[in-house]
Amino acid sequence: MKGNVSLRFSRGCNHRWSFRKIVTSVIDDLIMPIVAAIVGKPDFSSIYFAMGKRF
Repeated sequence: MKGNVSLRFSRGCNHRWSFRKIVTSVIDDLIMPIVAAIVGKPDFSSIYFAMGKRF
């Protein structure tokens, strides 16, 4: 039974890694060139996310 659990875990990690690579590739190779063609070279240097409560 323990062997099956570790095999399932390793397969799950493998699938997750593969899915992550596919998504990254689609964004880098398809979506970003389209955005760059429409908007120009995107500049994300001024974007930030504030965390915590500051009013």
